[in-house]
Amino acid sequence: MHDIKVIRIAVSTEADKAISDFAQANDMTKLGVASRLYEWFGRQDEGLQRMLLGMYGDLTPDIAKLVLERTAWPDKKSTTSRKR
Repeated sequence: MHDIKVIRIAVSTEADKAISDFAQANDMTKLGVASRLYEWFGRQDEGLQRMLLGMYGDLTPDIAKLVLERTAWPDKKSTTSRKR
């Protein structure tokens, strides 16, 4: 059996409503949604984790765009690459 840890988190009213709405629309519990997000986040590399948490300041939107471009079209060169 897997080790399971139970944690408590504090969220804003807006975040709680968004998660509640999503959970209800997808026949899930809020705990189920939170658990899946927590597990997914833990599997990401540190750079992506930092980006998702906005730790790159003003660069976060540019980094997010680059990550999306590279993951959406892995066989094509990035549209942000520079010609030499």
